[in-house]
Amino acid sequence: MKLNNKGFAISTFMYMLLILAIILILATLAILSSRRMIIEKQKNTALDNISYSQNKICESVSGLKSLKPGTEYKCEVKNGTFFNFYVLSTEGTKVNLIMDRNICSDGTVASSSNQCNYAWHFLTQELDDDNNNYGPDIAMTNLYNATKSWTNVPDMIMNYDDENNNGTNNGYTGIKTNNGITTITGKQNKTSTSQTFGTSSEPLKARLPRQDEVFKEEQDSNYCNYDSASCPTWLVENLHIDSAFSWCSECSTKYVNTQRISGIIGYWLLSSSSSTNNYARLVECSGTVGDYSVSYASEYGIRPVITVPKSMLK
Repeated sequence: MKLNNKGFAISTFMYMLLILAIILILATLAILSSRRMIIEKQKNTALDNISYSQNKICESVSGLKSLKPGTEYKCEVKNGTFFNFYVLSTEGTKVNLIMDRNICSDGTVASSSNQCNYAWHFLTQELDDDNNNYGPDIAMTNLYNATKSWTNVPDMIMNYDDENNNGTNNGYTGIKTNNGITTITGKQNKTSTSQTFGTSSEPLKARLPRQDEVFKEEQDSNYCNYDSASCPTWLVENLHIDSAFSWCSECSTKYVNTQRISGIIGYWLLSSSSSTNNYARLVECSGTVGDYSVSYASEYGIRPVITVPKSMLK
């Protein structure tokens, strides 16, 4: 009887050890599994962060991410090529950024020695006049050639109606993108009504600024208006400002610390003129939005606007 009790006690003790061992093994496996899940999660997060970071092509110059107009970003438009841009406007999940200077059709930046000024539209033998109802075909052609290699920048999908299309005698119809090809459509009463840019392999990457992105009739420090020197400083960056001209005396005082490039007086907008049928709108070094002949190419150039998801900013 004593032996039986002793054997029972030993057996109970052995079962308890076995149960404890099983619990210990299970707990160890659970801990290892949990750690594995944590490590896997950390690895995936790191990979996601790397991928996410790679898509962030624009970094705030000040170090503070902001969507306020005029906030400066340095953007890698293609691998190894960086240009500075300012926040111009926002549209839902996307932000429009304007470059801080004009650009040449070969992709280099405009300078005092290489000003790269272009007409908005220019009279050719194929066209019967130089009216603005053909749209900014010369400006957009040069802009397309300048930026088509910007592989890091999302394709430009345009759906733009001319803001100053007033009936049949002034302004063009608009610009639209379809299957990678962007088309300017002129007035239907003209013999040549369209100009296209881009292919499926080299779509449009940038556009000209819209009038409503830079101009307001009422006083607003974020926009230009009718008054001279009303534009915010970043919209007249890298334009020629010379106090020797009487019309520029006020702006030379306001923009005294602004970067200047001799011989570049302004840059074209997408919009035609609302008052004169052979004029288009532009931002001038005087700090306002003005109008000038669409065929004038001596002092006005092109300034790229790109559209990127807000997630591409850092």
